[in-house]
Amino acid sequence: MAGMEDLKAFVHAPSATMGTSLHDHLSTMVNHLLEKQPENPVDALADLSLDVKSALHYWKEAPPKYLLDMSQARNGTALFKPKEPEADRDGKLVEPVAKPDFYIPDIVAESQMLEWAGVGFSREEAFRVMLSIRRLALEHTELKSVRFFGKILGTRGNYFVAEGEARVMDPPINQDKKPWDPIRRDVEKMIHHNKFKYYVCKYPGAEWTLLPNVTYSQLVSAGQIRKYVTGDLSAKVETYPPFNGNEASYLRAQLARLCAATVLSPAGYFNLTEADEEEGTEAEIVVSPDFEEPETASLADPTAWQHHYPGLPEPDPVPEEPEEEPEEEEEPEEPEPPEPVALELRPVEEGEAGFAGRTCSAAAEPICPVVMRSAQWPGAYCVALGGAFTNIYIGSGHERGATAFVLPNPPAICPDAEEKGEAEDLREQLDLGKDEAEGEGEGDGEGEEEEED
Repeated sequence: MAGMEDLKAFVHAPSATMGTSLHDHLSTMVNHLLEKQPENPVDALADLSLDVKSALHYWKEAPPKYLLDMSQARNGTALFKPKEPEADRDGKLVEPVAKPDFYIPDIVAESQMLEWAGVGFSREEAFRVMLSIRRLALEHTELKSVRFFGKILGTRGNYFVAEGEARVMDPPINQDKKPWDPIRRDVEKMIHHNKFKYYVCKYPGAEWTLLPNVTYSQLVSAGQIRKYVTGDLSAKVETYPPFNGNEASYLRAQLARLCAATVLSPAGYFNLTEADEEEGTEAEIVVSPDFEEPETASLADPTAWQHHYPGLPEPDPVPEEPEEEPEEEEEPEEPEPPEPVALELRPVEEGEAGFAGRTCSAAAEPICPVVMRSAQWPGAYCVALGGAFTNIYIGSGHERGATAFVLPNPPAICPDAEEKGEAEDLREQLDLGKDEAEGEGEGDGEGEEEEED
């Protein structure tokens, strides 16, 4: 039989869930019965026990906070709020700056054309994208045009991508290096590509982040690997062959490859102007004032389109060495490196890159748009209706290859060095040289002594 001490320990033992003991619970119940004095105390005992437990119930730890992130809802709502007028120190309203000079396409109208092709976003999301693009253009006055590029799908997050064309090219860098220096050529070959600036965000209403400029080495490396983006711009790109940069640089390189291969315009819509050294103007691609709107049905033919984005540059040729050896006084002249990829309008050739066109509806052919789809880059579409057209990309940013992607083999192992005969010990040669030098010194000293005698 249990002793008195064991019984007391049992009665005063705290509960694992409530934290109170049986003695405290019964004492509280008795106090409540004596205070309230119900008519049927035995019948009210069960309900009273529950009331006491409810009154004594408490959280051992602080309850977790509400973990739902409301930033997306707040930022999305902020897009619809008009900009508040600014005032100076005296309380007078500041006059608004002149109307900004930039071009933004009507994304809502374009989304209606994309609906015919079965791609794009809902009308509400398209309107949010348009407001977000407009806010981006107002913040960056160095851009003369901004358009919505599309959406890149990632493993842990997606990217909404906006494309802006700068008014002027970036100033040249690495000019202190030689013309054939690889570091200098790595940047110079992409000057036309880097005139286009790309911004990404997580959702319409979030802050836009500018992607870094692309280099030629990054463009080549991006075409040799296949990696899905994660949604984190600072993530490392661990692949083979190695890629020099983080996910932001990798994404920028893939966008350059995408634009060169998939962005189209009707033939004749753009013109290429000539550079004028006297006026200091550079060659650029502008909308042709003489463009005649084609029939929509004729745009189903891929040859009715053209590329107007810079193409991918070719590797630099190896400079040829001069046949005759120059004299010592004359320094050999290095040939000038080739110019960067020139701006050009490249027509879409028949069967190129798997482009396929069709009308969106055979029943409403005169009034329905035409869609061009790229089989080489799944997710790239170009929709046109008369003279209006738009390009969009929604995908993972990968090119479809003829075969399954396979990692390339590592480079070949260097051959073994040629074996040569046993060479004399260098230390013995050095000791022999010292002995000869000392012998010559002693001979010179004896000759001088004989002359003195």
